[in-house]
Amino acid sequence: MALLAFAHAAGLLVIGWAESRIPDASFDLPFWVWFLAAFAFAGGGFWFLLTGSGAGPDGGRPAESLRAVLRTRIENLKRQNRSKIADPFWTSSGGHNIAAWSDRGYEEALQVLDRTPAGQGESEEGYAGRLTQALEAAKRRFAADPADEDGGATGAVGDVLELLASL
Repeated sequence: MALLAFAHAAGLLVIGWAESRIPDASFDLPFWVWFLAAFAFAGGGFWFLLTGSGAGPDGGRPAESLRAVLRTRIENLKRQNRSKIADPFWTSSGGHNIAAWSDRGYEEALQVLDRTPAGQGESEEGYAGRLTQALEAAKRRFAADPADEDGGATGAVGDVLELLASL
């Protein structure tokens, strides 16, 4: 019911705005036209809630949407990082290629995403918590690896953790 009231208020605001911007426009339509427009606007919201498309059991977005967004962003970070691998700027004085290790970190983050599927009806917050734990474990593994001497992989997984927190 609140959604219907919101639809009505939003419709009135849009009509008021349009009438002030378009002085010659006629908005004198029969009541049934406005009723159908409000029903269509509110009905879409009700359908969205009733079918569960977009709402987890606690009212949040489903975990799958977070998973898809995170995968796309990690792949973008990895693609940007790939261009740095051949650049000597990203190689330390000891010959250690930081960008190559960052690539390993992004790849590990994608594998964590693959190994941690979203549960049926799991909320975004619950899934984000499970992913954070799995990514923290991967970050600790890289930090303990002496081969990642400059912290490229550790930093890449840390970037993904920051990205996850921002979503």
